[in-house]
Amino acid sequence: MVWRTCCAVNSTLSSSWSSLKRTAPTQEVGRHVYAIAAAHGKRVQCLTEAKNHALVLRDAPIGATTQRIINSAFGCAGERCMALPAIAVEQPIADDIVAAIVELAKRRRLGPA
Repeated sequence: MVWRTCCAVNSTLSSSWSSLKRTAPTQEVGRHVYAIAAAHGKRVQCLTEAKNHALVLRDAPIGATTQRIINSAFGCAGERCMALPAIAVEQPIADDIVAAIVELAKRRRLGPA
């Protein structure tokens, strides 16, 4: 659910027909949403700063997967809604994924483009 104003947040979360909400606002808005929801006995999940996660399954192609993870983690770091700060990897390929990410990260040049 997307909220544009505090008034919309307050009226939606205080209504009797609303129950669980999920949103990805800034920290400031997330705190407001959570406070209003809690005050009305509502459950809400505020994914502040739009954290994205990746789930890597055992049949994922190691090279292509790690390249996309690196591109998102480094290339989209300034875009909260697109960056990929966390991944979960199935155990059978975890060591291979970590090794490939480390190798790709070592190749990155840091600094101005």
